[in-house]
Amino acid sequence: MSEARSGGGAFLSDIQTLRQHAREHIAQGAVTPGYHADRSVVLKLLNEALATEIICTLRYKRHYFMAQGIHAE
Repeated sequence: MSEARSGGGAFLSDIQTLRQHAREHIAQGAVTPGYHADRSVVLKLLNEALATEIICTLRYKRHYFMAQGIHAE
């Protein structure tokens, strides 16, 4: 029983090490080691593209509802 406890301590430290490594990888994001682009620039471009698409969708919905309002009885 003492062997199980001593082995368990090493096992728990391994789990803590694994968790620490997992947290580090999650903090880096979904980036492969061969990816050399500047992440902040890429995120800025993606956010701008998303904002443009959201604006287009909102504009389309506004036109749709305005056209329905014109033909309402």
